[in-house]
Amino acid sequence: MSSALAAAIEHAYCVFSACPPPAGPLDVCMPCCVEPEMEEQLRRLPLRQLTPKHLYEYNNSAKNDVQSIAEVGYFLPRLLELIAQGKEVHHSTELYLDRLGRCPADSLSPEQWQAVQAVAQAMWAQSLNRYPWENESTQIGYTLFDTLLMWHKGGLDIQPLLDLWLHTDTPQATLQYADSAWFGYWDEGCISNAFADDQPEYQQRMTAWLSDEAHCLTFARRLLVLDLARAPDVDKWRWGDYFTPEQRTQCLIDAMTQGLSDDALRQLLN
Repeated sequence: MSSALAAAIEHAYCVFSACPPPAGPLDVCMPCCVEPEMEEQLRRLPLRQLTPKHLYEYNNSAKNDVQSIAEVGYFLPRLLELIAQGKEVHHSTELYLDRLGRCPADSLSPEQWQAVQAVAQAMWAQSLNRYPWENESTQIGYTLFDTLLMWHKGGLDIQPLLDLWLHTDTPQATLQYADSAWFGYWDEGCISNAFADDQPEYQQRMTAWLSDEAHCLTFARRLLVLDLARAPDVDKWRWGDYFTPEQRTQCLIDAMTQGLSDDALRQLLN
């Protein structure tokens, strides 16, 4: 974990320390989803001792449509810490912050939102500094688009994360784009994630960002000059027996450039 991310998480612990441990029963389904013993542990164990299993069961439980920041805010720093460590805290990455997204936006103070956004920014910067095969998540098929949707569903502004990606000209960030954007958008020409079906704002923002001609030129240039052979352990970056890394990047370049104007294509080739 980067020092910036560790500091952001510690700051989140400080900011959300105003949320005391919940005194009464949690907003979980007992005993079907969460055993009473587990529910009691969630409330009584020291926050930093809660395991991924504790937060997994808490997140995965049936819950009310509207959540209380008094309860969710107590668990949030530990939840963010476990996410940063690459631990599974729900069956799908996109839903890791679902409870936060169910809290009324105005129930968090500006300072609290800023603290969570700072964690998101630091975690994102760390991810862009790693190759796709070095990602923290072990979930099958995971890409950084899943994390973007996670933050969006949690109520955060993902535009600063997209801006950072666009302005990070490194092999790691470029290959993270290739890893995410082919199946996540360019293969079908639309956002292809079932958890985004009810998120029109996310779809619109991502589509506008991905299809912007200037953005396409930027990433296409980076892909064209990228020397895959120099990326350490690039052979780990595979998708079954279907695509080699070279084929994946070429398919992406072809899809991205198909709709470019003649002027943009000339810029790309010059």
